[in-house]
Amino acid sequence: MVRHPPRFRTAPPPDADDRDAWHTIMTDRPGSPEEQINVVPRGGYGTVCSSLPGLAKEGALVGRFTSSPNVTAFGIVDLSAIMIRQP
Repeated sequence: MVRHPPRFRTAPPPDADDRDAWHTIMTDRPGSPEEQINVVPRGGYGTVCSSLPGLAKEGALVGRFTSSPNVTAFGIVDLSAIMIRQP
């Protein structure tokens, strides 16, 4: 996993309209299971979904989700109904 933090640091910050660089990192499968961020299923274990929640520039909650990285594209998820509660 040590190869991924530099990739996130150098990727352009995701915004509501453009998350392609982050999608590329989140669906990456090269290397051994210890090196993969999107772990190829083996023996019943592996990455089964991926999500990218965030805040839009105007402060609205936005998100992208895929149920099968490398198979299904990330779709837009409406997070506007989520309420953040203060303690």
